[in-house]
Amino acid sequence: MNLKHIAEGWAKKLEVVPMTDAEKALAKERINICAVCPIAKEQWLTKFIDGILKNDELGSGIGCGICKCPINAKVLVNSEKCPLAKW
Repeated sequence: MNLKHIAEGWAKKLEVVPMTDAEKALAKERINICAVCPIAKEQWLTKFIDGILKNDELGSGIGCGICKCPINAKVLVNSEKCPLAKW
């Protein structure tokens, strides 16, 4: 888990850091893959934070079962990679 990347992902998620349309499209492609991945697991802290943010988007409350990153933050970082090489 790269904390700098997770912070960058949350900053983009909270719209503190702007994203291009291309970055948004890439994140959407990634989240669609992660949402159906059998390795993805519900994370209580991510679910709690998403609940506070009223985030009901695809992928809310789940994290990667391998690297433990919150998926909604991980997919927003261009340099991040899926540990299973799915994206």
